[in-house]
Amino acid sequence: MLKLQCGNREPLKQLEFEIWRFCNDLYRNPGRGRLLVIYGVNGTGKTHCAKAVYRWSMRCHVQYVDTPNVINVLSANTVMWSWPELLDAFKNGDWSIVESLKDCALLILDELGGGHDPSFVGVDKLCQVLSRRENKWTIVTTNIPPASWPEKFDLRIASRLMGNSTLVDLSGVPDYRPLHT
Repeated sequence: MLKLQCGNREPLKQLEFEIWRFCNDLYRNPGRGRLLVIYGVNGTGKTHCAKAVYRWSMRCHVQYVDTPNVINVLSANTVMWSWPELLDAFKNGDWSIVESLKDCALLILDELGGGHDPSFVGVDKLCQVLSRRENKWTIVTTNIPPASWPEKFDLRIASRLMGNSTLVDLSGVPDYRPLHT
């Protein structure tokens, strides 16, 4: 796990660099991925960056081979879900989504930890997905800091979110969206 230290660079500059590095690495080597986890309070640009990567990947015509004799295209194999919406789909018994999340070239999960999951069905499915996505391109955004992952999710999820991953800490960045009164 690589955790970024603020040092002389502002956290948003670090976010910009890590998004660039993630996309550059994905473009150059789509068959061998990693996990980028962006966490911080609301309004810091996490979802904005996730959507920008999604739009970029949909315009990207990178071809790759992940199984013998099968050529895939990144734009056709990119999936983005808002966690609260995905959790609702799981609660409604739509288990077929799990397979598509496990096998896509790029998975973006936005707002992980949002939504109400008292039965932990979402945690169980998330563990299945993350277990199969090791060394695959994945972006996760969350408001939950890493120290709270074992309690909010469980130790299995916390371990998978920290393995082969880069964590971008935006917890000190203020909410940039104007408050509507």
